[in-house]
Order: sequence, then structure tokens, then C-alpha cells
Amino acid sequence: VVDVAVQLKMLSKTFEELRQRVILQQQGTFSGSRDTDNNENEPVVPMSMNALCQTVTSEVPRIYRVLNGIERTADIDAVREALHNSSWLWMGDKFVPSDHAAFASSVNATPYLYTVPPDLACFQILLKTFGVRDAFQSSDYCEVLRRMADEEKITGEGESVGSLCNSKKVDLAVNLVQALSDDVMKLGTMEIFAPSESGIVLLSSSMVFDDATWLSKDIP
Repeated sequence: VVDVAVQLKMLSKTFEELRQRVILQQQGTFSGSRDTDNNENEPVVPMSMNALCQTVTSEVPRIYRVLNGIERTADIDAVREALHNSSWLWMGDKFVPSDHAAFASSVNATPYLYTVPPDLACFQILLKTFGVRDAFQSSDYCEVLRRMADEEKITGEGESVGSLCNSKKVDLAVNLVQALSDDVMKLGTMEIFAPSESGIVLLSSSMVFDDATWLSKDIP
């Protein structure tokens, strides 16, 4: 069974490599150029992201079915160790770590957190055994907001040196903060990040109320 787990990890790695290649090919097509520095005589085989995902989607259930039937404690521990810190859970268009997925979520937080798709429900034993939870916690939402802030390259002075958040990211950040506000008693000493009026995700303690006008209940 460990060999099957390793096979799953290799499938994830191969998919990511091919996905990056597809992206580069698409960029080359859009720019009207191709990379001809290496393997000039080797024909370029065009790939479709949809075809790539369909191939993985057809292969993953076979692997999951084997892992889902594991019963011996020693085998479970061995597979858990093999899958530790790896992206092995197929979401239909990418692999994610098990701690980035749950069976239910009050907020649609993709591409940071994922809800287990219905077609994986039959592998519930496998998913729960290897780290997929019933639902996300406040700490998960705090971590997503922190990741958003990191992506914005926040400086020590609280100013962004990167691009502004797009509207979708701001909407997600607002939804996450509002979800956290419903569970404020469990936040404890967690650092909370929130979107400012300019769309930058900042540490909430560095802002004043006017920096986050979306908090006002008077705003439609």
C-alpha cells in the first residue's frame, strides 16, 4: 500500500509539471512565440488542460479505492507518513494537501481552501483517516487571511509593495472576516488580517475603522 501512496504522490507531481507546461504553451501561443532554445528538432505536442484533468480524474479513483480499503494499523501509519505534507487530494483541477480540504465550509475560500467534491464522498474513510476534516475552523480562515497578506508583500510599515487585491480576493477576505466575527470567542490571541479601504489585506491591529469601511452595516 505504501507503493500505491507513492504512486499517488508521483501522479500529483507529474500533473503539476504538466500543468505548468500547458500554461507555458498557452502563453507561447498567445504571444505568438515558442521556446526553441532546447530540443529544436523535437516536435511540440500541444496539451489541453481539460484533457489533462480528465486523464487524472479517471486515474485517481483507482488509487483511492485501494487506499480506502486499508485496515491494518501498520499500513495506515505507513501511508499517513508517505502522504505527510504532500498534495494528494484531487479537486478536479489540482491536487491539494488534506489540511486544505474539508467536507463542509461556511465560506467558499478557493483557491486557498477546498470543499470535498461529491464524487469523492465514497472515499470518506480514506479522506478522514488521512486528515480531511468535517469542517474548517476559525484558525483556517485566519491562516488564509495571513496568506493573502503575505501575497501582498506587506512591509513592516504596513504598506503594500505589490499589486492591489483584485475584487474577488477582497470579497473573499471580507467574507472570511465576517465569518470570524461570528466566532470571535474562539479567536483568542490569533492575529487577524483584514482588507483595508484600498483593497490591501493588512493586520487588523494596524488599521482604524475608517480603513475598513466595508465593516459598516449601513453600506448596501
